[in-house]
Amino acid sequence: MACTCSGRDVFSGPAAAVEAAKNVKPGRMELTAFSAYDTGDLIGLEGRSFIVKLPENSPPNLRVYPNFQWYVSGKPMAKPKYYKGWRDTYVERTRCWLVDIGFLRNRFSKRMIAETFACLRFKGLDAGGQGGMSLEMLLAPPRKFRPKARPRFFFWQAPDRDVLPATDIPIGVWFVWGDKVKEADPLKVARAASVACVFYVRFEGPTPAAK
Repeated sequence: MACTCSGRDVFSGPAAAVEAAKNVKPGRMELTAFSAYDTGDLIGLEGRSFIVKLPENSPPNLRVYPNFQWYVSGKPMAKPKYYKGWRDTYVERTRCWLVDIGFLRNRFSKRMIAETFACLRFKGLDAGGQGGMSLEMLLAPPRKFRPKARPRFFFWQAPDRDVLPATDIPIGVWFVWGDKVKEADPLKVARAASVACVFYVRFEGPTPAAK
């Protein structure tokens, strides 16, 4: 999969991430080095990082809303659910974001369905590198998915792409390892897999337009 930013180190702090972001054009999302790589090696965390730079003509003070959507047998189970991590008194001033998404398998789960902790982190890269949020969730496939054996899951990151405000932007898909999927786009993977969870981010004002 093409990666125009592979090898950029953002683990060493906001200064390094800000420097890497200078080479990303406005209106682009590009894959970069996983910012939690060193820590992840110690605890088994796997993931990806992206630099997202909104278009120059984007409205000011946009906030980031992570969400996800389950697919079973290629069909969405529900509309994306948005997570709000901001206080009403807080105004975000950045137009460039470091987006981390990491996964930690729950090795102590007693369920037949594999459980995994998903960790999403968002950090502003301009305005002095201030502002951000994090979200943790426990992933378990919908009960409509009934595998014959305990499945293994795999995360597939989205390729570099153009981005727009007030739009759901796929950043990756978590799907059953072994499904014969030959697609790069997360939505196409979800439609081809037996079960999948698509992760999105949305940059919008105080409330996402889509419910």
